[in-house]
Amino acid sequence: MDNPIEGWIIRGLLGGVTIYWKVSGYMHPPGELVVTPYRIENRRVDPGHKPFGAGVRYMPCIGRPVNVERRGAGVEVDPSHILKLRLGDLKVARPHIVELLEILNPEWAGLTGSWAIFQESKHSDVDLLAYQGDGWDIYKALEDLKDEGLVTHCPGRYHANVKRIHGHQLLDACYKGQRYTLRILETIEARECTGYTVPHGWIHARITIEEPLAPHRVPALYRATIEGMGRVVLETWHTRYQEIAPAIYVARIHLFYTPNGVRASPDLGGWIKACTAP
Repeated sequence: MDNPIEGWIIRGLLGGVTIYWKVSGYMHPPGELVVTPYRIENRRVDPGHKPFGAGVRYMPCIGRPVNVERRGAGVEVDPSHILKLRLGDLKVARPHIVELLEILNPEWAGLTGSWAIFQESKHSDVDLLAYQGDGWDIYKALEDLKDEGLVTHCPGRYHANVKRIHGHQLLDACYKGQRYTLRILETIEARECTGYTVPHGWIHARITIEEPLAPHRVPALYRATIEGMGRVVLETWHTRYQEIAPAIYVARIHLFYTPNGVRASPDLGGWIKACTAP
């Protein structure tokens, strides 16, 4: 895989300081990458952190301004290569996670996050990327491991105030007590950012998630209805909003008009919470 996509890390220098970006999504302009800030030296920063080093411009295909970095401006850390490089370290420090990956047996797998840049601590979870078709085989394997009591909720793990399909997340959990985060990718092929998405703005409303379409993948997709507005597809790139169970929620969401219909997203400033009102 020559073109970076979701989960790749770009390492560069700015004023003598090492900076890290994470590549965002699968669509990028020719010769450039859509990125979000990840770390300055060994300090993690919020994705909404003031951009460093990259240009910011509006992308019609995404429907908002994004950080764009030139290809070749930094070292591109290939997740599949770094997984092979660090496999020996993982076998010593996180042997159960290596075992989990062997059980899931995806077509393609990669390592991202702190382990990918040699900044892990003894408390770090292992951030994995995986791809296999529509991803359901990988997720079904996690469901089976949960039924066997091997995949469990991690004590002290932060979870959004929403109902889960399986009671807790399987993609952000513990396997035999060792923490992992797994992002199942929609594709491993980068594509040019074409087409258009028109932003409508933020709304605060009750939303009913009617059917999970791809709650396990990145991005997660749900068929939903916004009170007083009608049907939408809810899309989110955040792990915290994956695996949501059908129910009524309150949300601050951004609406976008696309050629395929209306999409709603809680990302970058929004949220979804359990609905306690009648």
